[in-house]
Amino acid sequence: MCFAIPDVHVGEPLSCGSLAVFPLFSGNESRLDYLLAHEAMARGAVVVTEVSDEGVVSDLLVRNDDEMPVLMLDGTELRGGKQSRVLNTTALLGGRSEARIPVSCIEVGRWGDSWGQFNSGSHCPPSLRRIIKEGSASSGGQSSVWAEIRRKHRSLGVSSRTGDFGAALESHRAKVERLQKQFPYPASASGIAVVLCGRVIAIDILDKPATLEKVWDRLQEGMLLDFLEVPDVPSQATGSEVSAELYRMRNLPWSEVKPVGLGREYRARDGGVLANVLLHEGVVLHASAAMRLVR
Repeated sequence: MCFAIPDVHVGEPLSCGSLAVFPLFSGNESRLDYLLAHEAMARGAVVVTEVSDEGVVSDLLVRNDDEMPVLMLDGTELRGGKQSRVLNTTALLGGRSEARIPVSCIEVGRWGDSWGQFNSGSHCPPSLRRIIKEGSASSGGQSSVWAEIRRKHRSLGVSSRTGDFGAALESHRAKVERLQKQFPYPASASGIAVVLCGRVIAIDILDKPATLEKVWDRLQEGMLLDFLEVPDVPSQATGSEVSAELYRMRNLPWSEVKPVGLGREYRARDGGVLANVLLHEGVVLHASAAMRLVR
């Protein structure tokens, strides 16, 4: 294997009931410069559209008009177009370039009524990110994504005319905003391990703390949607269990796949763990893992 998952120190968790978030600290910080998708889209430097007038459910066209590369993280919601989508993989789009990027539909009941260009939304919860990773690994899975959205809507008492996953957050925004205060960004952390009901369900490691801080609110929203579904009992996971999952992640059977944009992408699937890594200029920009959520 020509890369290594960064060594990290597991910090003290932020906890509320059955949810615990362990910050991950790395001694190294990359010097790579890039914009994040949500900030680039907000300033108009990145434009995301359907690939054609007819559109394709599984792909979108991304154009970067800035000189600086743009990092797009898997699990990012893209709202608009013929239907809202979510990014299947993490990609680094070079300056002054465009690419087709794989996505999954998260709004089954809308297609003909186009909303024009896409805007960056929130971040999918770990439960949905896992299903998206699983579908990407097997070149399918759209029906499983829709089934999970329907399940979550039923569980959270959400109604949406178009089956829009974003309705879950909007319906519970007041609760989520109150809970966000329990999980402030852990200063200097460049990664997190999410524990729900005593089980590690997701790990994200980024190349520097500034990146994690910029996406923190979005990651919070996703994990809190999963938290709203489960019994409010104290989490029992420990730092040593998180360390064990990190060790397992480092030793997964990684295989290289064709990336979108710059860098090299690797994926691994082993038992209940699905993981991705994006590497650029010897730096792990994003390493993520999703574990099976037991309800």
